[in-house]
Amino acid sequence: MKKKLATLALILASANAQASNYIGMEVQSNKLGYSNKSIEGININAGDYYKDSATNLTLVFGHKIEKDLALEFNYSRIQTDKSNNSTGLYHTTTLEELTASTKANYNLVDFDLVKSYNIANNFNLFALARLKAGQAKFKENFNFLPSNSVTKYGYGINAGFGASYAITKEFEVRAKVGYSLLTGFDSSKIYGHDGLDNMLTFAAGVNYKF
Repeated sequence: MKKKLATLALILASANAQASNYIGMEVQSNKLGYSNKSIEGININAGDYYKDSATNLTLVFGHKIEKDLALEFNYSRIQTDKSNNSTGLYHTTTLEELTASTKANYNLVDFDLVKSYNIANNFNLFALARLKAGQAKFKENFNFLPSNSVTKYGYGINAGFGASYAITKEFEVRAKVGYSLLTGFDSSKIYGHDGLDNMLTFAAGVNYKF
């Protein structure tokens, strides 16, 4: 009996040694892809595709469930402030020229499954699969239409890969790239502002293990 208890204790100790938590901060550079939505009664070439970019900070919380497998929770806030045709919001109608400016705030959370592959001492490559969800708040101003404010909720999926290097036992640096497919983030059913459909993200940061 004592031998069995000792064996169980060793198994639990080994599991606890492998399971560790970490927190971190990343700088992200995002390439945002939009598909234009139609505005009822106004000719604006629905279906046109536009791109934009934004940089933000991301908070990372992770837990290693195995030596080479981790679950992560990320939070990021992306802000854009565009006008005229920088994101496709500059259209010629049959009546007059429609100009618009839009401010958007995206609050996004990610749930990641991260699989690591050790290449050399302290150096790892990893792949990740992600579920993304969030809230978007838009404020639109037009030259001859009423201003419009709207809040939308969207979600998406992401796949990516990256590399990490352990500087010390507690600190590691890492870099990664990921591509997201999104839905639900179109700002207005009334005026038809662009819908955020995809996001290409480059990120680099530091994690602290504890």
